Amino acid sequence: HLLDNGNLLVFHASAASSVVNEYEITESRESLDVNEIWSYSDDEGAISLVLGDVQRLPNGNTLVVYSTEGKMHEVSPTGELVQILQADPPAGTALYSDFGYANFRETLYGPPLR
Repeated sequence: HLLDNGNLLVFHASAASSVVNEYEITESRESLDVNEIWSYSDDEGAISLVLGDVQRLPNGNTLVVYSTEGKMHEVSPTGELVQILQADPPAGTALYSDFGYANFRETLYGPPLR
C-alpha cells in the first residue's frame, strides 16, 4: 500500500510469522534509501500462508488482513490492537473461512442521497 506521504506498507506472508512493515523511502540523484519506521505482528501469532493485505485507514489506523486465518486486525499508530474481525468456520469444520484481499470503503452504496 503506497501512502500519500510516499511511505510503503508491506504485508509479509509467511508460515513462521506474518509481519507488516512501513518503510520510508528517500530518493536522491545518487541513491534510494529505505528505512523501516513502523512494524506490527500479532502477539498471538496470526499468520497468512499466502495472500494477506494491509491498508492505512482514513483514521490513521492500519487494517491488517490474515487471509488464510479469516482474520482482520485494526491496529493503532502505536501498534495497539483496536479490534478484530474473525470469520466463523463453516458449519461442521474446524477450518477458518478465508479472506482474499480487503479494501476500505466509506460505504458499499456510494454517498448518501441528499
